[in-house]
Amino acid sequence: MLRIKKWAGLCLGVLLFCATAIAQVTTGQVSGTVADSTGAVIPGATVTLRNVETGITRTVQTDAAGVYKAPQLSLGMYEITAESAGFQTIVRTGIEMTVGRQAVVDFAMQVGAVAEVITVTGEAPLLETTNATVADLVTENQMRELPLNGRSFTDLTAIQPGVVTDLGIPSGVFQGGGRMVIGGARPQQSLYLLDGTDIASPYSNVAPVSVMNQTLGVDTIREFTVIQNNYGAQYGRAIGGIVNAVTRSGTNEIHGSLFEFLRNEKLDARNYFDDPNEKIPPFKRNQFGGTIGGPIVKDNTFYFFSYEGLQQVFGTTDAFGNVLSNETRLGQITGCPSGMSTCTKEQRIISKTVTVNPDIRPIINLIPLAPEGQLYRNDGIQEYNGTRKQPGREHYYMFRIDQRLSDNDSLFGRWTSDYSSKELPDAQFLPNLTGPTGTHTSTDDDGFYSYLTVEWTRIMSPSVLNVIRAGFARN
Repeated sequence: MLRIKKWAGLCLGVLLFCATAIAQVTTGQVSGTVADSTGAVIPGATVTLRNVETGITRTVQTDAAGVYKAPQLSLGMYEITAESAGFQTIVRTGIEMTVGRQAVVDFAMQVGAVAEVITVTGEAPLLETTNATVADLVTENQMRELPLNGRSFTDLTAIQPGVVTDLGIPSGVFQGGGRMVIGGARPQQSLYLLDGTDIASPYSNVAPVSVMNQTLGVDTIREFTVIQNNYGAQYGRAIGGIVNAVTRSGTNEIHGSLFEFLRNEKLDARNYFDDPNEKIPPFKRNQFGGTIGGPIVKDNTFYFFSYEGLQQVFGTTDAFGNVLSNETRLGQITGCPSGMSTCTKEQRIISKTVTVNPDIRPIINLIPLAPEGQLYRNDGIQEYNGTRKQPGREHYYMFRIDQRLSDNDSLFGRWTSDYSSKELPDAQFLPNLTGPTGTHTSTDDDGFYSYLTVEWTRIMSPSVLNVIRAGFARN
């Protein structure tokens, strides 16, 4: 029994240590000094921090050195009030908490009655003076307003210095977000966090992407940071960059949105391999969905829900190879004049006539017809340069709920799910072709990932705070 108690104590200690280590990942912090007009510090002053969006407040006291600290603050706009007997109350408004920010907000109080209130409007200094971490913030406005082809939010890391994308790595190797190099490290050496939990794909250790090669959910992300170096040990294992995203939550006001984005081939340029006499290969992408968030119980319980759908038909001129010539299919074996390896339809010759066995015709019918104008080769072969279509679809869901249990306890849970599928032309019956052929045979590529995060935050004292976070991931 004693051994069991020791192991239980050890596990609890590790859990508390881990929770402390990751406490700064998804939130912000405000600290500062409260002093009088002469610069003398004021111990025991009361500092109240109120989230304007949710109404949730946090109260802390200054220590003997006049210093206060409020860690683990949820993201949003804050109003900070400093009070002390014999001094006028000061209210600072317009203080924005962003992910990982450690803002310094100092107060210089004037002698007077507590009932007298001085309101100061203005943001805290943006210069980070509490640590040497090199990080760049991608804000909510940037995610909503910047053009984003495909609406994969991880692509916005490319707007930061030190991030290189589009390395020419085949999409089947790392896919989507995995083809990003941050700070010169290999793609799979970066870390991807969502609400403090690791969402990297276990297959390739990179950002999760669907079979449509997207990481949807840009409307569910409040903001994210790209941390490049000098980050703390709480992030673990990464030696490249860290993409640290935090999802949106509901507020005291009901907000929602509906959207649809359409892209097609009408304004696309012609591919190098496209036949100039034919239309540009078909391409149509519809992305649609919406969000809604608000209060269940004002100042206590909030919800946020989002759905995004994607329907796409993508045509590519990438089916190259050799097929039976149209004449050979009928039993007239074609060839080229002596000394020529390729020739036009006008130059081609019929070298032999054979009878096509009826039993073989069903297999011949699986082979696509050579497009008009394709060059002929010897031995009954004609070049093939065709277009294949890749229809695909995707469904993305996110639901989050935040609960204020008491003045000292808060809880949130977030569930994310994504299902995608894509049809690919299949060349398994055409061994002479070097690529997909656009035949009626095809293979389905399906993908699914789901993430669940639950977090409980407890304020144990004005100077001690504990966070317990649990996550589940399935790819």
